[in-house]
Amino acid sequence: MRRAWTPDDVAILRCMAEEKTGVKPIAIKLNRTRDAVTRKAFGLGITFGRVIGPFFTPDEDAHLKRLVNGPSATWKMIAAEMNRPEASVRKRAPRLGLNKPFPKSYGLPARIASKPVVLPRQRTCLNCQNIFTPAHDKLYLCKPCKSTTNWKDGQYMVDVL
Repeated sequence: MRRAWTPDDVAILRCMAEEKTGVKPIAIKLNRTRDAVTRKAFGLGITFGRVIGPFFTPDEDAHLKRLVNGPSATWKMIAAEMNRPEASVRKRAPRLGLNKPFPKSYGLPARIASKPVVLPRQRTCLNCQNIFTPAHDKLYLCKPCKSTTNWKDGQYMVDVL
């Protein structure tokens, strides 16, 4: 059953939130659920030590569009120029319909371009000597050989030894 918030409950909530107390201790003190405390605090405009930065202004949105459409700017460079966190700029860009995965002048990023392309390795089956492509590095028998009853019953060891 829902219990109405008293003025004393609200005063305790405000006081503890100003002291940067977390939601869980406040909920325990008020004998309420964490969800109830969070909802009431949100309704009152109270935050729990988390500071939400200023929203993007229309001028900043326009500046972000100019920077993203630039020839070789990275997210890090754009964030530094706008004096905002990189994550903030990365999250804002898609909301404006902007997408800049990699700088156009650099091609692929170094972490992707430096990785060698690994093709699947061909192996010779230890049982039938046919060539096959293993699904992983520890596979030495082809599928047909592993599906035989000798393999399933453990009789393959007699042939090997």
